[in-house]
Amino acid sequence: MLIIDSIIKLCVGLIVLLMPLYFDLRLSDLFGLSKTIILYLFSIIIIYLLCLRAIFYKEIPFKKTIINLFLFIFLLVNIASSIASTSKLQSIFGEYKSQEGLITLLCYALLLFIVANFVDREKGIWTKNWQIRLYTSIALSIALLLFFPPQPTIGFQVLQSSVGFFCFFAYFSCFFLFLSCVDTTIGFVKIFIIGGLLSGIYYDLQLKGWDFIQWEGGRASYSTFGNIGWIGHYGMLVFFPCFSLFLLGFKKSPIKKEAKKRKNSEGAKYLSIGILFFIVAFLFVSFFQIRQRSTFVGLVGGILFFLATLGLKGLKEYKKPLFILCFFFLPLFFFYGFTGRGIFIRSIREFGVMKKTDQLFGKEGVTTIGIRLHIWKACLNIIKDYPILGCGLDTMMTVYPRYRTLKHVEVEGQYSRNQNAHNDLLQITSTTGFLGLFSYLLFHLSLFFAIIRSKLSDEKRILLAGLGGAWMAHHSNNLFSFGIPPINASWWVIMGLLISLLNEKKGNIKIDLSFIKWPIFGITSLIAFLGILFIINMYRADCIFKHAKAYDSSKRLIEAIPIYKEAIRFNPFYKDYYDGLLNTYLTLAREKANPLWTKEAIVFALKSVNLFPEDSIAWNFLGGAYYLDGVASGIDRRDEAVYAYKNAIKFEPFLRDAYTNIGQIRFSQKRQDDALFWFKKALEFIPDDNLSLYYVGSLLFEKKKLKEAEPYLKRFILLYPQDPRAIMARKMLEGGL
Repeated sequence: MLIIDSIIKLCVGLIVLLMPLYFDLRLSDLFGLSKTIILYLFSIIIIYLLCLRAIFYKEIPFKKTIINLFLFIFLLVNIASSIASTSKLQSIFGEYKSQEGLITLLCYALLLFIVANFVDREKGIWTKNWQIRLYTSIALSIALLLFFPPQPTIGFQVLQSSVGFFCFFAYFSCFFLFLSCVDTTIGFVKIFIIGGLLSGIYYDLQLKGWDFIQWEGGRASYSTFGNIGWIGHYGMLVFFPCFSLFLLGFKKSPIKKEAKKRKNSEGAKYLSIGILFFIVAFLFVSFFQIRQRSTFVGLVGGILFFLATLGLKGLKEYKKPLFILCFFFLPLFFFYGFTGRGIFIRSIREFGVMKKTDQLFGKEGVTTIGIRLHIWKACLNIIKDYPILGCGLDTMMTVYPRYRTLKHVEVEGQYSRNQNAHNDLLQITSTTGFLGLFSYLLFHLSLFFAIIRSKLSDEKRILLAGLGGAWMAHHSNNLFSFGIPPINASWWVIMGLLISLLNEKKGNIKIDLSFIKWPIFGITSLIAFLGILFIINMYRADCIFKHAKAYDSSKRLIEAIPIYKEAIRFNPFYKDYYDGLLNTYLTLAREKANPLWTKEAIVFALKSVNLFPEDSIAWNFLGGAYYLDGVASGIDRRDEAVYAYKNAIKFEPFLRDAYTNIGQIRFSQKRQDDALFWFKKALEFIPDDNLSLYYVGSLLFEKKKLKEAEPYLKRFILLYPQDPRAIMARKMLEGGL
């Protein structure tokens, strides 16, 4: 086998192993960007190696299947959606802390292609040569220790501590075991199991208070994912392939002639079955004790698909181990589902109040089902406005505020945002339109029918059932939730493994580039170098952004400004960096009118609205920057501020601050009727807003409309008796009524 193929499979294996487990304490986006950087880095290396293979070996492995065509159509539609997006930058690079843009999607497709065409093809150097595996494990362990030290100190000196040496030994053991698994489908299943065991053990240790990571401000994590829902989601993906390995342990093997060998073989077999049963049980208890509703839905969907794929013949042949598993897991399933927090009982109760969600929303009687309903209602309105190609891949964060319901605003606040529809079908249709939904369904239905119609040997059928169960569990889970990069990457690898198991013949794409071999080599090397440089800049920018936020939170605002600027210089594609800088500028300008700060704020706010044209927050910042610059410089910029605030309202109709800011500006311009209009507009959806109540009452009082002014002033005094303006409101009531 070519050494280049071994390195390609190693890179894919490292993505599968490290993305769920790795997180970098030096980054601001601890559990998002750090994992995405792993995906981007190794994807660039894989693409470069594929190019080298095509240049120097004149071929690339390629398995012909109908699924490839539908995947290609799906990718084309997503590319078209990104080009037609409401925010092209977000569609290409992804939203900050989501990173599910076009680049990430193409990386997922690359993983599927590599796994489908390289795994199970031929064994490489890692499994054939233990010495190479040894040296590679040492090198990988040292690299990981440098980038993820157990202590804040970075460098080789961490090895001098007992904790550092223990981590090195743990990393080495993990990598040495991992390297023997990167060649086969079963090997990749074992990599998933390694990741599931490590993340599950760490989660259990955290529950017991034995967290060995030095978190800032106390424990800030749920295992290696940062969110309890993602632990269950990932564990569900790992559970089904492990389930299939357990069944494979009961596969009947040919009887050996020598009794001694047969006895040893049987002993090893039962030991393996016992270990696998323990692992399956551990995974179930660790991940499903979380009692996440979507995870349980995924579990049910995965089990049904697993049994259907196994078939009646498989059910009869493996009835003994299946009975053992049912005997153990059914009581646990009902325990986690119907006792304590009672996942299913709670869900039934929630569905019972769905019709009353508007009346109960934000109160004790309604739960997350009600919130989901309002999100889904907004998504349906997005689909009406963008039916063909959607609003753009991963643009939900900026587009959703224009469509969200008033009830949702009342519960979560005017500046709350929603990155996902919590339903894959609605998310895909909202962001990529009906073309995106159609291509998505074509791709996955083609895989579904390929699995159902496949005629495989017994061993492959069991693996197919386990991987298919994980694939369907993810679909079922995402009817009420969504995945993140480490989970989605694992899912795409699982799809690649499913395709690799199917009976289609493996072939090669012949490529002859000998006449321009060296120019292409130079160009691809340059592109790979620039890609890695871009990833390094992404990493540096987020480290810098974290420092800037630390200065901000400690009220060292002037010191934070140049650090925010540096983060934007290294990575100008995430709007959160602009938001942090603009918030700091305007906070300083409100305290002391300095034209230097306000003019720079305008420059960066204009950059933000140009890069993210439908982001209401950016327009709101621009309005504040114009107004404060007018105060600082003495130039009247109030009309420019009003223009920006109106755009903010255009993209977020329930942004109260924009209404009240326009009202105050018009009041300062002596345009009382206009001011009254904007304050009343704010009261239409926030009837208890203090500014609006006061100004509407006082403006009506000035117009001698005393009876109309009375209820506003009385309500203001009743709700805000400590407000300094309450004294003036009382005087108006006493003097005018």
